[in-house]
Amino acid sequence: MSGPKVRRFPKKPYLCLLRDAAKDMKESLIIYKASAGSGKTFTLAQNYLVQLLSKGGSHRYILAVTFTNKATTEMKQRILAYLYDLAEGRDNDFTRALAERLGQPADLKQRAQAALDGILHDYDHFQVMTIDKFFQQLLSNLAHELGLSANYRIELDDRKAVDEAVDFLLDAIDERADKKLIGWIEDLIEDRMRSNKGWSVGRDLKNFSARNVLSEAFQLRESDLRNRLNDAERMRRYRQTLRARLDEAQGALTGAAQKLIDELDGMSLEGFSRKGQYVYAFARKLLNGDLEEPTKSVCSYIEDPQKLLNKNVTDDGRAANVSSRLAALVDLLHDKRRTILSCRLILKNLNQLFLLNAVAAALDLVNKANSRFLLAKTKLLFHEMVGEQDAPFVFERAGAQLRHILIDEFQDTARLQWNNIKSLLLNNLAEGNTCLLVGDVKQSIYRWNGGDWNILQNIEKEYPAARVNSLRENYRSGQHIIDFNNAFFPAAAQMLDRLETDETDAAAHLLQDIYADVSQVCPRKTADGYVSVTLHDAETDVLDAEAEASLYQQIQMLRQTGVAYTDMAILVRRNKEAQAIAERFAEQHLDVPLASAEAFLLSASPVVQLLISALRCLMDEKDTLSQAVVTRIYCNHILAENRPMSDIAEAGSTLLPATFVRRHAALAEMPLFELIEQLILIFTTGRSDERIDISGESAYITAFLDQVLAFLDENPSSIEAFLNFWDEEAAAKTIPSTAVDGIRILTIHKSKGLAFHTVLIPFCDWDIFNTKQGSRSTLWVHPQESPYDELPTLPIEQNKAAAQSIFQTEYEQELLMQKVDGFNAAYVAFTRPKKNLLIWANVPPASNKPTFGSVIASFADPDFTPDADSEDAALSIKTWGAIVPSQTADKQEAEAQNPFDAKAEAVPFHFTPQPVRAIFKQSNKSKDFVRTEADPDDLQQSYIDRGKRFHRLLSDIDTVEDLPRAFENLRREGLSGPDDAEDLAFLRKRLMDAKVSRWFDGSWQLFNEHTILSRNNNQLSRHRPDRVLVKDKQAVVIDFKFGAPAASHAPQVKTYMHLLQTMGYESVTGWLWYVYQNKVESISL
Repeated sequence: MSGPKVRRFPKKPYLCLLRDAAKDMKESLIIYKASAGSGKTFTLAQNYLVQLLSKGGSHRYILAVTFTNKATTEMKQRILAYLYDLAEGRDNDFTRALAERLGQPADLKQRAQAALDGILHDYDHFQVMTIDKFFQQLLSNLAHELGLSANYRIELDDRKAVDEAVDFLLDAIDERADKKLIGWIEDLIEDRMRSNKGWSVGRDLKNFSARNVLSEAFQLRESDLRNRLNDAERMRRYRQTLRARLDEAQGALTGAAQKLIDELDGMSLEGFSRKGQYVYAFARKLLNGDLEEPTKSVCSYIEDPQKLLNKNVTDDGRAANVSSRLAALVDLLHDKRRTILSCRLILKNLNQLFLLNAVAAALDLVNKANSRFLLAKTKLLFHEMVGEQDAPFVFERAGAQLRHILIDEFQDTARLQWNNIKSLLLNNLAEGNTCLLVGDVKQSIYRWNGGDWNILQNIEKEYPAARVNSLRENYRSGQHIIDFNNAFFPAAAQMLDRLETDETDAAAHLLQDIYADVSQVCPRKTADGYVSVTLHDAETDVLDAEAEASLYQQIQMLRQTGVAYTDMAILVRRNKEAQAIAERFAEQHLDVPLASAEAFLLSASPVVQLLISALRCLMDEKDTLSQAVVTRIYCNHILAENRPMSDIAEAGSTLLPATFVRRHAALAEMPLFELIEQLILIFTTGRSDERIDISGESAYITAFLDQVLAFLDENPSSIEAFLNFWDEEAAAKTIPSTAVDGIRILTIHKSKGLAFHTVLIPFCDWDIFNTKQGSRSTLWVHPQESPYDELPTLPIEQNKAAAQSIFQTEYEQELLMQKVDGFNAAYVAFTRPKKNLLIWANVPPASNKPTFGSVIASFADPDFTPDADSEDAALSIKTWGAIVPSQTADKQEAEAQNPFDAKAEAVPFHFTPQPVRAIFKQSNKSKDFVRTEADPDDLQQSYIDRGKRFHRLLSDIDTVEDLPRAFENLRREGLSGPDDAEDLAFLRKRLMDAKVSRWFDGSWQLFNEHTILSRNNNQLSRHRPDRVLVKDKQAVVIDFKFGAPAASHAPQVKTYMHLLQTMGYESVTGWLWYVYQNKVESISL
């Protein structure tokens, strides 16, 4: 990894004994294995306060690590609330348990009050934070040692930084670019073209880079990879070796297959079953590179040559010969397949690795140029900065003088994170302090984000002296839900462990081992709770009619039984499932209020939609679609006039506020932030100049203005640039979700850490192994065999070919991890409800590959039989317990008020935009055209400047009707001239001339100022014709000239024409247009 140079810290000799010393510490490392609903937060807060309220305790010496900002806020709030209860002398379960652990000290109230005052007056050192925040804090304190510039900033948006690096890389491709990089890009383009995906590689490269360039698998070996990949000769030999092995193995196999075909062609097949077509088919598949196992028919021919023949036909030796040849071919397939597939996988993805290396290098350059450091790289930076023995001194140098460490959600800890913080824990243990880890392997669902549950699963082996406690009581769910989960998960784990896979023996009981502690008890004396499982046999993986009807009926039944909509939550595993439910209910069941994650998007706000559409109108007066959106929202949402769309379409701009229409030009010139304030003021004013209350949109509007300010921090005040920023980034931002008026729809991953009165899971039938190829199918592997091990790691496609290559073990391990991921997702979902759990599962026919729906059916209703041939859908509903209604408001109120438990309340919200005082703001682009005192102020220079402006105008229009808009855009950028009216009339006259008008009539597909890349003698060149028109297989290229005719002009156009011909256009014509003289010259090849 290239980056800041790291200053090493001196080692202390005794630190090498830390690990052994820590292993001997009895009960210093405490591990809580906390199943869902078992009071994990209660336990963490209690242990934090035990350390805080013990003699000599201080919040400055305690670190509590969580994994989300939400969990951090909850933990801080809980600790402060408990401290307040203790300081007030309140008697509850927590205060009694804590007093008992502390030995019933007489001064507990005074200690609690002092601790509370200490935290509130020194809140910066109240160290409850995410693990990323902890390392970010260390990074700030060690900036000098890490070689970071004084003005560096931490970049939290990894995707944005990676996208910038890819753009930087692609923009740098020209005739001076690295030839290897050009070749990799060309190969990627050709691969996309073969797959009919088009030639644009930017998006694919950004997506691939975002998933991999900051992954641990790549970062850990980035430096070694870069050295090897940059060694051109070494890589040439590597490719050559792999291709030679591939050619040899494929040649042997295809040669044998062709020989068998030739023998079949040369013999009589009279009496052979189906004329030997299955044998032919198998041999031809091998010729085409298909290395699948032979069919059952082909295998039977090898076992019994007589089966090659029709009944009552006696073998005369031909069948035995074919059978023998088949057997030899299958043996050869088995011998060569591993080599062929291994070479194919590596060679196919090698260019992606080269590109990823180039993106990583570009990312370093872009970050350095912007004085920023990616938060995602802090883990590796600390890993490289110190060895294990140095770590405690580094943490102390960074100001982290800690005595007690508590880590929550430990199953989601990444391997690098654990390696970095482990030495700090060991140091604490060696000094006689305590460290607490809390986690649950069953709730590990963030492996895609680096979480490694194996750390927690094997922690007892690594530290045998650790004290392990299991929290067995479930304080969240009703008895029937607990009983269902206690019975289902052990049975399902056993079933999935038995599922026929190529797993190793060591993994034969993995799920059963993970779920050995799944059984919980209910501390409440009353048995309540409700579970319903609905099985159906739809042929689709989205919401079919029967499942939709069942879901709606169950929601209505819950509502009638007294369950409030706001107490219900629908959990799904994929976003497309949430979208399917939201869309179907919006069409069919408007009486059921739904609140999906999309409802909290900025783009979901009607007022924000209005503001964006108003900006589009200001940028382009002829944007009638945006004008209609503005009118519809203003009339029907803000003024509540309920006008039909037909009226809005016919009214044009007459229904818009008169101020907006009258001040159109003036508004477009205003600075962006002040403009948006004015738009809010204009569109919240009624027909009679009364103010309209939009306080219901306050959260969206303030969040939107935050995005405007964030944009202006790094960009000039440009409407067009902001709209691009909105489309690419800001539209996907969300507001903090508070109280939800309706049934929440969210993914299982987002539900982690939450609890709901009633949970509905309508798609509980996902694949057990996520082997479908898609955008996330990359598997990082580590070749161990020669000659494949020339690279320490590389990405391959996760498909069946990997299972029969040298990467078989890693592929099967990945499948095993996917099985755990899916099973854990079910556990998280099934343990979210407090009172009611409703499950729907689509069950495939027994002949199909089993899914999680099959597992649920085997447990809930073993007799359920899906019938794929029947027109009537099979349906089975099993229930346990009775529906529990929502609590009354009186029961929900706390017995005593605690200021730290106060709920947030909405505050009335109004805008009061201030008058714009800015008189002049120069456009960033105007400097390109503003002349300095040194510029020659003569007629020739004026002539050239006018030509530049005309060229810019022509590049900005499609038709002659676009000229006013183009002039307006030029004026907004500070590029207008004193003769704009005269110039507009001149250009309009030229464009309407019969010689050129057909080029501006809008009937062609247009490419204005688009770059064409060409390659000649390994030199890459850029070509940028002024205007290219395309229709069917015809292409017209036009070059504008604003000077006198010259002999050099025609060859330039001919070059463009040749390039268009090579791109597949059959009829290509070229023209030179001398605009001032209105002379048009035809160019012929």
